[in-house]
Amino acid sequence: MDQYEEIMQKCVELGTLIGKTEIFQNFKQAEYELLHNDESKKLIEDLQNMKQEQRSRKMAGGNLTDDEIRALQALEEACLKDPQVFKSNDVNNKFQGFMETITKKIKEGIQSSDAK
Repeated sequence: MDQYEEIMQKCVELGTLIGKTEIFQNFKQAEYELLHNDESKKLIEDLQNMKQEQRSRKMAGGNLTDDEIRALQALEEACLKDPQVFKSNDVNNKFQGFMETITKKIKEGIQSSDAK
């Protein structure tokens, strides 16, 4: 096995280990629950659509009105008041933090090999 294949194999092993962690299992469960809660799912879809529309307008050089800014803030607040959306967001943030820590550790390993 060459070095590239060995690295790819270790990536698969790492992915398997990550998939077995409680933090990942919680993430998958919250994602499943969110996708099967029509009200929560609609809130998230509405928020994503509104954000996309506003990004498109900004990229085209347009400005957002105060009403549009308030509408986005109100929708964000409604999302966080929804228990399922709140839970999903919380678990997602924890999982993303976990993945960032893993990435930092990989970078530490790369940097330690540079020192040799």
